[in-house]
This record gives sequence, C-alpha cells and structure tokens, in this order.
Amino acid sequence: YSLQARQLLAASLGLVAFLGLTGYALDRAFVEAADSTMRQRLQNYAWAYLRSTELSRNGKIIAPETPPDARLARVGSGLYAAILADDDRWQSESALGRDLPLDDVLRPGEERYEGPIDTPTGAIYRQSMGMAWEVSDIKDVNVTVHVAESSAALDKQVAAFRRTLWVYLGAAGGLLLALQIGLLRWSLSPLRKLVADMVQVTLARKERLDGRYPQELDVLTGSLNELIEVGRDQITRTRNVLGDLAHSLKTPLAVMRGL
Repeated sequence: YSLQARQLLAASLGLVAFLGLTGYALDRAFVEAADSTMRQRLQNYAWAYLRSTELSRNGKIIAPETPPDARLARVGSGLYAAILADDDRWQSESALGRDLPLDDVLRPGEERYEGPIDTPTGAIYRQSMGMAWEVSDIKDVNVTVHVAESSAALDKQVAAFRRTLWVYLGAAGGLLLALQIGLLRWSLSPLRKLVADMVQVTLARKERLDGRYPQELDVLTGSLNELIEVGRDQITRTRNVLGDLAHSLKTPLAVMRGL
C-alpha cells in the first residue's frame, strides 16, 4: 500500500471506532435519561393519586374524579393506574379490559420501578408505591398505588433519536473522512514534488534537487544531492579515462593501419 493508502486506512479505522463509541455512549445516555424521565413522570402520577384519593371508614377507595392525566380516563390509551386497599380495588378507566400486572401488594414505605414488563397488551413500565393509611385511631389500611405506561412511546422516542443520531454521525464521519483525504494529499504533496524533481534530474533536465522541501526532508534531499554529485564525478572520471584510452590507442592503431 502507498503511504497515503496506509494513513487513510489507519485514520478511517480510528474514525469508525471513535464514532462508534461516541454513538454508543450518546445512545446509552439518552436511553437512561428517557427511562429516568419515565420513572419521574410515573412517580408524579402515583403521588398525585395518593394526595387526592380518600378512604372511607370501612376501607373503601374513593378515587379522584379528575385524573392527573387525561389519558387515564381513555380506554387503551397506554397509561394505566390501580389502587389496592385491604378490602377494595380500583383501577382507571384506561385499564378496563386489559390484562395488566397491577395486583401486587407492597408493604408500607416500599417503592418499586420495573420495566419493561411483557404483558398480553405489550410491554409496560410500572411504578408502585405502598403506604399505611390511617382510617381511624385504631385501624390502618395498607394501600398500594400502581401507575403503568406502555413502552411504545418510549421505544418510538428512542428509535427516532437513534435514527437522527446515526444520520448525523454518518454525515460527520463522511465529512471528516473527506477532510482527512484532503489533509493527507496536502501533507504528502512535498513527497510527490520530490519524486517529480528526481525524474527531472534523471532526465538531465536539472542538475540537483534545488526545490523547497519541508524540514523533515532536508536530510533525504541532502543525501540524494550528494549521491547525484558522486555519480556525476564518477561519470566525469570515466569519460576522462575513456578519453585517455582512446588517445593512447590512436598511435598503435595508426601503425597497424599503415602496416
């Protein structure tokens, strides 16, 4: 391989590795940020239900008339909620007719965030919180709030980010590769000029390498000029020797011709 091909191959491999690691790091950071946002949102919904829900003295759940998100009142919207008490269970209208894992009972003070969880209606993320609800001076009711959301929105968001990310990284990679090719051609141009000057010297159109070269090529051009001078001196001496030989052969040849 030529020097340019070697350097281009090395630069391309390094560029691909760098862009790949960068893309992976950005992808993981975005996924973790989106997952954290999902968890925070579900926590807010759970706390909103805990603040606005009431229990009757016999432990019956009195859910708020207005949910914290309008999707909770729309069937199959992808956002679901359920509240469990010792002797009662309530679920949002959006969960009607859905087979969802919203029946786990948590201890007071326990909190869980899980997902994605596979269900017959698709994968979901679930935030669960447990607490003790005091309904009288002598009775506490364990209450568990579940809020779940379909992973479809998160998956769509991540997929859109990944498409955008790799498009931009691919464009950046192509631009950097083109820039690298231009820089390589510019950095190797003194070597191409040196080769062209050597061709001129070989054709006897120039006597020596007298062009302007980078500092790194000074030793090389100096050695080549010395080699050219040595070769020129050897040619001169050879011509002189041949001239003397021809002159010394003139007389014997003339005598032989006369005989």
